[in-house]
Amino acid sequence: MTVIMAAAFRDGMVIAADTLLHDPSTMGHVMSSPKTMLVGGRVGIAQAGTFTGTASVWFELEKIDPAIVTPRTVAEFILAHATKIHDIKIKKGEPSICRYLVAGYNPQGGQEIHCVEVDLGKSHCFAGEGQIAAVGTLSNATGVATQAVRDSFKGSSNTFKVDEWVQRIVTAERAASPQAVGFPATLLLIRHQQVIQAQIEEGQAHNPLLEGMFA
Repeated sequence: MTVIMAAAFRDGMVIAADTLLHDPSTMGHVMSSPKTMLVGGRVGIAQAGTFTGTASVWFELEKIDPAIVTPRTVAEFILAHATKIHDIKIKKGEPSICRYLVAGYNPQGGQEIHCVEVDLGKSHCFAGEGQIAAVGTLSNATGVATQAVRDSFKGSSNTFKVDEWVQRIVTAERAASPQAVGFPATLLLIRHQQVIQAQIEEGQAHNPLLEGMFA
């Protein structure tokens, strides 16, 4: 497992993940690799779970016509393609836990976060401002992510430091599962007219460009 997170706030959305890849059979560190991706220039995804054999989902996502990319179409695409891989792995007796978060604006300008639970055959949509979702090694990952927003506010304002938010979540997850979660993390800050991609290191100073405002 790893940790992935997403939040929708007044002036944007963020989706992020740590980058540590490990061998689930030995829990040994394999490599560091991004687990986030921008689809069609405007919808972000993050993946958690078993990565072996799932690269084809990413390759196919890169081929989607940008004109039809929405959070919902991306979530449906992932569920359809990743389910095939999951079923094959299960038939072979291989472990397969695969979860995705999808974040972006729908054609009407509304914010959507989709949680795709491939191994459970389900996809949930959390629509609108103020939504926060996380999948990680902790059973209360979304609760940790919600508290991390509060702890990342600038003073008494309702502006929060997005990069600090990511740091707090990854730090908490790494403390619980140091062999499965680690820095750096990657994030996509999605706004109507702009997407900022950033790499977040442990202890890195706050970047003023990476901020968001909650109501």
